[in-house]
Amino acid sequence: MEKLLHKRYLDHKIKFHVPFSIIYSSSFISIIFFFFSLARHQLFQSNYDLILFDQWLWLISRGFNPISSITNWHVLSDHAAWALYLFAPLYKIIASVNWLFLSQAICLAFTAIPIWILSINSGINYRNSWIICLIWWMQPVVFNVNISDFHPEVWAMPALVGSYLFNRYNKFFMWSLCLIFMIGCRDGMVLIVFGIFIENMIRKKIKYAVSALIISLGWLFFIKCILFPYLSEFSNHN
Repeated sequence: MEKLLHKRYLDHKIKFHVPFSIIYSSSFISIIFFFFSLARHQLFQSNYDLILFDQWLWLISRGFNPISSITNWHVLSDHAAWALYLFAPLYKIIASVNWLFLSQAICLAFTAIPIWILSINSGINYRNSWIICLIWWMQPVVFNVNISDFHPEVWAMPALVGSYLFNRYNKFFMWSLCLIFMIGCRDGMVLIVFGIFIENMIRKKIKYAVSALIISLGWLFFIKCILFPYLSEFSNHN
């Protein structure tokens, strides 16, 4: 049965068609999410981490060493989130913490799109695919994460869903990119990637399992044994 399913996915291309209703709904929900997080910030309910991310992104966008004046930490010393460098150019346009709220809202809301694609390609009908997307949007944890300041690992949510889609259709390169981006959002994502290794071992997809193991343990070894010790000395020197 497993071999038949595997052959079926190899013989078919991924259907990327997404109805406008899903796109419009994701856009509308992202706006709602953004205004809720913005309102919380305007009511002085934001916490300490938001200050650090805001300053780090400003420093990166201006070409300065991204070392916090509050903690004396380099940006990569805080969970090795190199994805922040990809986001920093937006701070060149307008240096505003609202970018963080907006990006978080968009990633959470638009994760429904890869969920939709995964559902449709799994043979789930239109109605039930809609229900799955609604379940995602209406989860309390999704709403709570959105309004609780900023978490760069939220950027990894669309990539996480996408990794399952690309794995199913044996798009190894795209699958690998999803995993690499995930660990770049936060060091703790290596646990998720390690879990993907275990899952693929159970499914006997050895190529994917070994790759996930190398990505997770390789990144963990690099940041713990090389990156963090170096940045610790660098920050103390500066």
